[in-house]
Amino acid sequence: MKSHIYFFEQNLSQLDSKTKKIYDLIGADYNIASINQGFSIAISASQCLDIHDLKRAEGILNAKHVKEPTDYLILIAPRLGTISPWSSKATNIMLNANIPLIRAERVKSYDVVFSDSQKPINQEMLEGFFYDRMTESPIHSLHEVVQLFEQPEPETYKSIDLINLGAQEIERANKELGLALNEQEIAYLVDQYKALNKNPSDAELMMFAQANSEHCRHKVFNAEYIINNEKKEKSLFQMIKNTYQQNPKNVLSAYSDNAAVIKGGTSNKLLVDPETKQFIEYTKKIHSVLKVETHNHPTAISPFPGAATGSGGEICLDKEREEWERKSPAPPKRIASPKDIMIEAPIGAASFNNEFGRPCITGFFRTYEDNDETHWGYLKPIMIAGGIGNIYDEHVIKKQGKAGDKIYVLGGPGMLIGMGGGAASSLASGSSDEDLDYASVQRGNAEMQRRAQEVIDCCTSMEDKNPIICIHDVGAGGLSNAVPEIVDHCGLGAKISLRSIPIDEKGMSPMQIWCNESQERYVILISKDHVDLFESLCKRERCPFADIGELTKEKNLILYDELFDNCPIDIPMSLLLGNTPRMQRNTNIIQETLSAKDDAHPEFKQALHSVLKFPAVCSKNFLVTIGDRTVGGLIARDQLVGPWQVPVADAGVSMRGFFTDEGEAISTGEKVSLANINPRASARMALSESILNIISADVKSTRDIVLSANWMASVSKDGEDLKLFEMVHEIGENLAPKLGISIPVGKDSLSMNMSWNDSEQAYSVHSPVSLIITAMANISDVNKTLTPDVKHRGKSQIIFIDLAQGKRRMGGSCVNQIFGKKDSLCPDLEDEKKLEEFTSALAALRERQLISSYHDRSDGGLVVTLLEMAFAGRSGLKINVPDEDCYQFLFNEELGACIEVKEDVLKECIKILNQFDLQHMVIAETLQDPNISINFDSTELHAFSMQELFALWIEPSYKIQKLRDNPVVADQELERNLDFKDDGLSTNVSQFRPNPSKEKVKPKIALIREQGVNSQHEMAAAYHSAGFECWDVHMNDLLEEKIKLERFNGLVLCGGFSYGDVLGAGGGWSASILNNPILYDGFAEFFADPNKFALGVCNGCQAMSELRSIIPGSDNWPRFLQNQSEQFEGRLIMTKIKKSNSILFNGMDGQVLPIVVSHGEGRACYQDDQNINITMTYVDDNYNDTYQYPYNPNGSMSAIAGLSNLDGRINIMMPHPERSFLKAQLSWSPDSWDRYTPWLKIFENCRDWLLG
Repeated sequence: MKSHIYFFEQNLSQLDSKTKKIYDLIGADYNIASINQGFSIAISASQCLDIHDLKRAEGILNAKHVKEPTDYLILIAPRLGTISPWSSKATNIMLNANIPLIRAERVKSYDVVFSDSQKPINQEMLEGFFYDRMTESPIHSLHEVVQLFEQPEPETYKSIDLINLGAQEIERANKELGLALNEQEIAYLVDQYKALNKNPSDAELMMFAQANSEHCRHKVFNAEYIINNEKKEKSLFQMIKNTYQQNPKNVLSAYSDNAAVIKGGTSNKLLVDPETKQFIEYTKKIHSVLKVETHNHPTAISPFPGAATGSGGEICLDKEREEWERKSPAPPKRIASPKDIMIEAPIGAASFNNEFGRPCITGFFRTYEDNDETHWGYLKPIMIAGGIGNIYDEHVIKKQGKAGDKIYVLGGPGMLIGMGGGAASSLASGSSDEDLDYASVQRGNAEMQRRAQEVIDCCTSMEDKNPIICIHDVGAGGLSNAVPEIVDHCGLGAKISLRSIPIDEKGMSPMQIWCNESQERYVILISKDHVDLFESLCKRERCPFADIGELTKEKNLILYDELFDNCPIDIPMSLLLGNTPRMQRNTNIIQETLSAKDDAHPEFKQALHSVLKFPAVCSKNFLVTIGDRTVGGLIARDQLVGPWQVPVADAGVSMRGFFTDEGEAISTGEKVSLANINPRASARMALSESILNIISADVKSTRDIVLSANWMASVSKDGEDLKLFEMVHEIGENLAPKLGISIPVGKDSLSMNMSWNDSEQAYSVHSPVSLIITAMANISDVNKTLTPDVKHRGKSQIIFIDLAQGKRRMGGSCVNQIFGKKDSLCPDLEDEKKLEEFTSALAALRERQLISSYHDRSDGGLVVTLLEMAFAGRSGLKINVPDEDCYQFLFNEELGACIEVKEDVLKECIKILNQFDLQHMVIAETLQDPNISINFDSTELHAFSMQELFALWIEPSYKIQKLRDNPVVADQELERNLDFKDDGLSTNVSQFRPNPSKEKVKPKIALIREQGVNSQHEMAAAYHSAGFECWDVHMNDLLEEKIKLERFNGLVLCGGFSYGDVLGAGGGWSASILNNPILYDGFAEFFADPNKFALGVCNGCQAMSELRSIIPGSDNWPRFLQNQSEQFEGRLIMTKIKKSNSILFNGMDGQVLPIVVSHGEGRACYQDDQNINITMTYVDDNYNDTYQYPYNPNGSMSAIAGLSNLDGRINIMMPHPERSFLKAQLSWSPDSWDRYTPWLKIFENCRDWLLG
């Protein structure tokens, strides 16, 4: 097909903070006077575009058409040979606007002006500062962009001549393709192919390598262990399975799929009727799903996409070296620096979660470095991503397909990315070829996965009509792993059509098509009878799909290439997933020389100041506020607690539904710093910490808890596989069974070492054996979660419960790591029964409402536990210690916890602790004044101001925020944090009572969503609670005229990331309406009808602000641009309701209420403030309109949070009332509020206006 290329240019603009930082870094060295930045856009059209089309394209792209593009000095295109997520989304927008497009692509342009008018000598070096090799390519003329649109000729497969040349050919392919096959596997393949009398293809070998990689087949965990010449009875995996065999209670599915299923309960769920598209309240039996993944290898290579597809590490800020940051060898260039990992990886994970609509509500940040004979550390970082979900009872057990059932791929196209990721993750990073390392990293397209998820959700809501028989996600190994696994599950074979597999790069070889790890794809079995139904659901969601083959009775896997009329794959299933050689691990106990205990220690004040800045201890605010923690509307507890929103929560909590108090809690536990001292203690402490964290929620017994165990180790290093064995044995055969806890799911990553050479020597950095425990429990009442913030300053005491029975072992503690001190004695679990008894005691105290706050002792020791409670509640403390030398008492990290108790119930509380025989003491008295003192008897040993210590604790987070975001707002937030006169969050509404509708007829509301929208369910719950009949309306329904807006009384454009926000937030959505006659007329007529109302929230607000031309009385509405912070902002802030004629806010004038914000582009900017009907503003702690960050989270002019048109019917707002109408949804609210918050009233007001 002939294409026509057109160029568009956006005006060069001032630097964003990221580019400004590049300028600050290199400006002087390169004699750069200035840098301006912009974008050039190239589109490939299927026909000549006329002037009308070009004008419309200019409007949609917000760029000017040019016949000859400007070639600026630095031009950065998407990596040649790939299609960027921006391209696929922008192309969709323009196609929906009826522009005959093949593809659009965007190039970053930098106009670099030099002081001496001379270009730098090294252009390549200069370009290196502006692009990410993983996803981008520098070009030198915009005409080179045409290469992105060119499609090379398809290739056939390569045959490896085993028959004639022998095993050496497989060995050569093993090296060239980075297959990571061991000698036994190569021998196995030689025997199998000789028996078949055929040569293997490159596709077959790559598929075998992925399917049988350590990453996918867990060979070490299934290995036979021989220790000191004694064969062990159980493998590591069998020891983990022992926990389930001993305690199967509440576990419905274990080890048989990608996630474990834990028994839940019955709850009312608001679901879309698949036929009518109306939201209906159903009673469903709902269970919980637990799954935790790691993406360590990709995050080391390219932090943003590596972490994004996962959804730790050392850190050293340039020129900010701290006590614990010791000199380390420089890693190879292709490995990201620790600083880059901690700046880019969290953004990558958060960006994917935000766009997809997955809240991240707990986690940890750990550093470790130790140099003795071995260099220990996390140069290969641990990026852990996991969580909990819901599953209906009928879907717990995966069904089996039968011969003739169709195999579908759902989701995005295959691209030449993520090649060999499973095998690469099984190697030591740095040991493979550099290009293979880069090729092995996957990329994420969250908006595509959102579309796929909508299809799956629709299918699962159909109960017995669900067309999905079986489903498998596409991850490591791509289709080459997912298809064989789903086929093997059915005990059958399959015939696959290679050319039916959707791809975006036509020149890919069969191996690349079959084995690439492009994400956001699923392999699904559909019966022939349900094909039409399934395809219609996919088309509604605009989610790509393809029928690629079917199951066969013959147990062979055949991949047929119609183009070349051959079979790149034709093997028995038994060859691929059959009796491959079992690994044997032969190891011996090594007598290690342990360091003698060193009782000398630094001065207390110096130690405390350093500990508070240590990454494991310090504030994690920079990791928290970049994430949308409220999407879905079902989060009851995130990281931020109290009126000052301090990130110290012990666990995350979610609601099972909008109409129940039941839910799930999740927490983590790890003690990697102990692994090289006492591996078994490290395992016991990790599990115990996860329990002490999760029991902050309404957990009544350890037997209600289920765990996921993720194991990381460098098993290629002598002795490390033995440590791993000991830790697994301790957890699987001893501790977990004794506590009545099952571990039905987990993951391992056992190549945790980085190896490389420079011109002088070889280097290796090994990670210690790292056990990450994720605990999950179903809970009865999400409202009973205890948080660490002191709530009764000057009227309460803090009790310390010591579960270590007086032990004060310092090995592996933060303070020891900081000052490089060795100690062979480390914290340990003294008695598992005390852990059980404390869980029961806490449940009893909670039930009697005797506790105000709770926090466990962990990183940094008891002093940090107490200070974090004080920081979160802005409370002073008078701490009383039992010894004059309080160093070990306050800095040891043994097990324990603190509870805040009001003085009038102190005796009752102590009585209950005594009944459970728990060792305890009253450790501190809370104070009104923000001062901290440490006392022995009547003597004050140390005194600090709260501001001094809090400033140290938040310093690392502030510094990273200032490096990563707009430094101006980082300074503003620091100023706010250190203002101890700030009253934090509050409200002037003490009580609210719902006003249920007395009318039998329910008004109809259309909840409208475009591809990428993710907030329709919480919006439905809010309007449903106010008495509306809610309908799920996709833009495709309107476009195809299956549904017409005229039938509804109101409409809402819901929040999310329509088209991934590629043309500005809401820009693609509004463009599709304005440029399509059917949509244009339908919306214009609706907005003009004086008897109808409309609301746009967040992404819907952004889209509706661009529809000013068809919304009466909105001419001067602002546009919503990137936040001033240049970062996504997820926060709980305060807004004031302004006096206006808005139908939403009738009777609410002057109310100041906390509300959720979650957006990246919410900064309201206008040209003319005349006739702007402002309904809601951001306010500070004194209830004054403010520009100050973070009270005003985006820098909006006039502190605008919401507006209406001139007659008050049509409203837009950036904050989320639908995520704030339940008390449980807010991370802070006044105790006087009941189940519903005053935000419910805006939905009731809509109803009352309609009913007159």
